[in-house]
Amino acid sequence: DKFYISKYHMMRAFKKETGYSVHQYITEKRIMLAKKLMDSGMSAGNACMECGFKDYSAFSRAYKARMACPPTGHDGKN
Repeated sequence: DKFYISKYHMMRAFKKETGYSVHQYITEKRIMLAKKLMDSGMSAGNACMECGFKDYSAFSRAYKARMACPPTGHDGKN
């Protein structure tokens, strides 16, 4: 409303500039943060919640799709 453009126009412009949909971009950032947290020793379950995923199964699917391994395979921890 403040910029006088529709959210759909903004979403199309964002995808054109970045190559990502807004949802894909946010998910990518969350996955990369989770990986960083797990690299520093945090469990996959805690990283999932810390990064804003609603449930572990959604996190696990997104992580596996992006990283080609499940989050528990990342560091051998749950």
